[in-house]
Amino acid sequence: MREVAKPEAESAPAPPPPAEKPKKSKRVSIETARVPAPAPKADPPAPKRAPEAPAAQRALADHSNLMPPRCTCGLCPPGSSSAAAASAKSEKQLASRQEAILARIAAAEARLGMAPMEAVPRAPTPKLPAVMPPAASAEAQAAAAAAAADMAVEIPACNVTVDMPPDGAGVYERIAADLKRRGVTSFATNWVPSYYYEKDLAWRQHCLGAHTLGHLCKSIVIENTKAHQSVDGIKDPLASKYYVVIVQYAARMNADKLRNFVYAELGQRKVGKKNFNMRLAPEEVSAELTGYVKNGVVPVAMRQPVPVILSHRILDLSPRYFWMGGGHVDFKLAVDTQQFVDAYKPFVTDCTYDDLAAGEDLD
Repeated sequence: MREVAKPEAESAPAPPPPAEKPKKSKRVSIETARVPAPAPKADPPAPKRAPEAPAAQRALADHSNLMPPRCTCGLCPPGSSSAAAASAKSEKQLASRQEAILARIAAAEARLGMAPMEAVPRAPTPKLPAVMPPAASAEAQAAAAAAAADMAVEIPACNVTVDMPPDGAGVYERIAADLKRRGVTSFATNWVPSYYYEKDLAWRQHCLGAHTLGHLCKSIVIENTKAHQSVDGIKDPLASKYYVVIVQYAARMNADKLRNFVYAELGQRKVGKKNFNMRLAPEEVSAELTGYVKNGVVPVAMRQPVPVILSHRILDLSPRYFWMGGGHVDFKLAVDTQQFVDAYKPFVTDCTYDDLAAGEDLD
């Protein structure tokens, strides 16, 4: 019988045979031929910050760039080249700017016709530029006056006229001279019959050739009978004791409206309202102030410069003129409304009743 060989006792595994070294091949594989992708570049290392200079050194560096070479401030080193270069550059820029500014000033002076500016400012008031318009000559003023005269309203001729009465000498000359002296060129006068005021308004309108009854006006002297003790006659137009008031015959003066106007508008409520009471002045007072008697009062060539108040309704008349007394009972004056306002500067206000039938007739 064959004997079966017993297995040998288990022993440690034998080490693997050493790997064979690859044989060098002249052929290069595709994988090894590929060029590897470049690795991302790393950020360069930050330069090391130099230690910050002390504040005194920084101030010295900044100051040195601005100061001239021979700075005596005690901070700049004498003869610093950087300071000298900066100073020279700054001076050159400043000189260039000054030259440019002076050139622009000279050009502006040339355009305005002015003399070149001196180095030292002049003490007197500078001359006006040549571009200012010169003052109007006498010929230009005369032309302007003629143009205004051409625009003046034409006052119609009267239908009834009479010869001058014996006591009428010099009346026209006095009135006309004052009107012309003040620049009023559009006016008309007329002597009326002595019975003029015995006729009604319709007849008077026909006599003077007026367009409407509203063109017939009257001048009356009004007195503030309760004027404050500070009021000195007619010296102050805004606080006068007397006023010449021009209203239409077809309207009636409203004393309350007139009082409110003088109190609030002219007087600016400086004194109490109890110090205003507007009433028709006595005839002798009116004659003393104006130089004219009743029915002849006119705010032209008056004896004293009494302030004038004009009813606003007269400005609304068309055509633009109105009739009033002319310095004599039988002498009447018509004047261009706008020229009268420009020449005599009356205060214009609402001083009549809205209802023509209301109020009292002060004439």
